[in-house]
Amino acid sequence: MKRTLFCAALAALLASCSLPKATVVEDPLTPWEHIQLGAAYEKQGKFDLARKEYMEAADKDPAGHMFLGNLLFFKGDYEGAAKHYQKAMKMLPGDYRPKNNLAFTWAAMGIRLREARRLAEEAMDQAPQDRKTECQDTLDLVMEKQAQVR
Repeated sequence: MKRTLFCAALAALLASCSLPKATVVEDPLTPWEHIQLGAAYEKQGKFDLARKEYMEAADKDPAGHMFLGNLLFFKGDYEGAAKHYQKAMKMLPGDYRPKNNLAFTWAAMGIRLREARRLAEEAMDQAPQDRKTECQDTLDLVMEKQAQVR
């Protein structure tokens, strides 16, 4: 009888307990808001926080890869920058900016200069008129690096 009473009490106790529930919290920020926050952190010199925000944006918006690439480039991580420019380039095939930035990065590293020149020329063709100067600067740098190698 004691055992039956114990089992009944235990069953009632277990039935009254609720199982833990997982709560999924959705990100309240849009990718562009993450980019804006990252840019604000970057201006304040909070590069780790900027990088985190750009990474959050990059999951949903290729512009996050562009901003992350720019941050890494200016921090001297050219290889990391190149990887993010390549990701942005795949996601934004008609955009001149990732091509131009990747070409500039490779030229700064002194690597893949033939490919960098091709990208710089493509960027020049795709860029709007008011951005052709920056693409020409990239092309000039690539050509200068190529001349140094010869």
